[in-house]
Amino acid sequence: MVSDLRWEYAKERMPNRAKWDMITIFCSIIGGILFISIVGLPLSIPFIIVGLYAAFRSFRYPIVKMTCPVCRSKVRIEKEVEQFHCLCYTHLKKENGELKKVE
Repeated sequence: MVSDLRWEYAKERMPNRAKWDMITIFCSIIGGILFISIVGLPLSIPFIIVGLYAAFRSFRYPIVKMTCPVCRSKVRIEKEVEQFHCLCYTHLKKENGELKKVE
């Protein structure tokens, strides 16, 4: 099971994409539940369309792959993010295109 702290760090690395992913998950679940019933079928179509739009928007943000200096794992972050936590829970800061460990 994934801890809440790990999810918070994922939102820290990709803040815009995390927002759109949450909208995608919510609309897909509600649309799927409504799609099962005959009465909910017309109501599910807008939820499914909004979910597909949110999924499309989440992939439009540019992502940069960087290597953590501590654990050597590749971390995907959005371009405008300056400080974040790695998968090994190390606080990193981007300086001149390189990652530095924050003490």
